[in-house]
Amino acid sequence: MVTAARSMGLSVDPDDTPGKYSPFDAEMRRRAWWDVYFYDLFISDFLGHVPTIADNTFTTNMPAECDDDQFTPHSGSIPAPSDLSTQTNNSYFIQKCRLAQLVKNMKKRVFQDPKQPALEPSLEVAQACEGDIVTWLGELPPVFKVQAEVDPAHPPPAYLLAQRCELAMIANSLILKVYLPFIKKS
Repeated sequence: MVTAARSMGLSVDPDDTPGKYSPFDAEMRRRAWWDVYFYDLFISDFLGHVPTIADNTFTTNMPAECDDDQFTPHSGSIPAPSDLSTQTNNSYFIQKCRLAQLVKNMKKRVFQDPKQPALEPSLEVAQACEGDIVTWLGELPPVFKVQAEVDPAHPPPAYLLAQRCELAMIANSLILKVYLPFIKKS
């Protein structure tokens, strides 16, 4: 998947080749690349491998947050995002991209190169990573925060509940993962 994306030129930001892509095509290329980036990172992590995409191997910027209902192949520019609670907004995808960036930064701090001698895990680094994750969760738009109580008269759509839960589960599993080396010692 990564090799195919690279062969299509998705790892190069469309702004690096001015005039080659329309605003719509440029944005769709960014979204495709960041989707590949997300899956590369999380599948590699799940399998215990180093991600295929290294930070210095692409220039593709994060996708823009916009109103997908107003964004068509004929658009001359990227429209501003609409109400965050609508399904036509790509805010959920943007949050997944930000989470991928957070995970990549954490991996640099916490996880070591397997070719290097093993270092003793640092509780301070684990606590700093936990703080970063908690901050990220706190900065989520309200529509993506898991709520303890839901108004039964106005329940959110099922897709939104699933999105909230996915973001919360991934973030909280990351917190557990940074403390795993300390649990193994005990």
